[in-house]
Order: sequence, then structure tokens, then C-alpha cells
Amino acid sequence: MTVQIDLKPGISPDRMVENIRSALKRGLRELPACKPHGESLAVAAGGPSLSDTYGILQNQGHIAAVNGSLKFLLDRGIVPEFCGVLDASPHMADVVVADSRVRYLVASNCDPSLFDILLNAGCRVWIWHPTPASIGTGDGARLLQEAKPENWLMVAGGCTIGLRWVNLGYLLGYRSFHLHGLDSSFRGDKTHAYADRRCGAWVDENALEICGRRTSLNFLQQVTDCAAMIELFTGPTVEATELHVYGDGLLQDCWRHWESHRETTSPSRAFRELLDC
Repeated sequence: MTVQIDLKPGISPDRMVENIRSALKRGLRELPACKPHGESLAVAAGGPSLSDTYGILQNQGHIAAVNGSLKFLLDRGIVPEFCGVLDASPHMADVVVADSRVRYLVASNCDPSLFDILLNAGCRVWIWHPTPASIGTGDGARLLQEAKPENWLMVAGGCTIGLRWVNLGYLLGYRSFHLHGLDSSFRGDKTHAYADRRCGAWVDENALEICGRRTSLNFLQQVTDCAAMIELFTGPTVEATELHVYGDGLLQDCWRHWESHRETTSPSRAFRELLDC
């Protein structure tokens, strides 16, 4: 039996549309579409295993941080080229540090307070627009059509900014990706490689156990979205793209299960086989 659970964002669609309206008024540069250039992109998502693998990021091309992983890397002397943000929660203004050496790719649905902090600190900010599926309404697309009738695009992709970086990076011309910290599971009572609001008692009260890993519903959605992403970026509809996954967690377990059977099965089927254990 398969149970489908529809997850709703913590911020209402109406609020996110208002955030988009606010972002458009700032007149910021929009994410450009670039030609392929041969560089690789190492994505530092925030899962606990990032603390195991961050040391090799600088040998894997340009670096893209997400949310709190930016501070994690800066504290260790690593300055990423980029930091991406998708989460529309106001508390992201407290999570994402402002550093003028970094280029910020901030989704237009993000809270205005985040834009204020970054711009007031003199940071370089590009905006990009998530698809209606990301915000739960088509009103954002209609708003863009009215404001920029001849020149706009929306970026689809996974439910987390760690996964969404593959779509963003593809637009920026990258065709080789090294993905770190996409664990989709907890390590002990830790949800991330760095301090997060959800830890300790929250993990004990809300964790699910799948295949020997403690996880949550939103992390399971990331696993499902990753399988769909693999099928897209290893399929015939896009230019040849290399994906490499590092670290230790539920998503990496699924990835390696698929890799060992990739000649005979699809990523989605292989991921389901492991998750049904």
C-alpha cells in the first residue's frame, strides 16, 4: 500500500506572492541564463555529513552554499562563490549571514527582511523565481507576466535549495555537480551540520525510522524529488550532466542503491525499493 502525504509550506501562498511583489520593486538583477562553460559546481547542502566532506569542496570547482551552510563554510575559511536561498520563512534573515565576497541567489518569494539585510550590507544579490508548484499558487506567475511580459523565467526543481541548486547551476552553465550534505536524515539528535531550530527533543518527538535512518516527512520529500531530478538530468531531454553525491544519509543510501542497479532500473524505482525496506 502506498500512502501519499501532501506537504504544505509553512508560509502561505498569498504571503509568498506578496514577497514576490516586494522583490520585483527592488529592481535587482535577475538570474541570467548562461552558455555551458566547463566548470564544475560543488553544492554544500546542510545535512550532518557536510561536516565529514566539506574539506574536499575546494578541489571540486566553484562552491555553492545554502542557508546556514554559508556560515558553516565561512567559519572554516571557505568562501563560496554563491549562496542560494529558497525558504520564505522570516527566520532566514537570522540564518543567512551577509558577506560581500559571496553572490546571493535569492528566490523572489523569500521574506523582505532577508533582502534588507543582504542589501544593507552591500552584498551582491540576484533574484530568481520559483515555479507555481513551489509556492502553491499560479498567482506568482501571473504577477511576473504583468510586470515583465517579455523577459522572465521560473526555475523548477526539488523541494529544497540543496536540490534546486542543480537547476540553478544548469542555468548558470554548469554541467558537472558535486552534491554534499543532502542526507535527508538525522545524525543522532542533529538535523544539520550546524545548529538548527530543530534538534534534540524535536528530533525525538518527530523522527520517523526508515531503513535504519531517522528522518522526517520533508526529508522524505527531498529523497523523492532527488530521484526525479536524477531522471531528468541523466535523460535525453537535457545536455549531458554529471551528478556526484557525497556523504552519509538516507538519500545517499538510495543513490548508491540505484547506482548498483542503474543498468536495470530507474532512479525512482530503485529509491522506492530501498525505502520499502
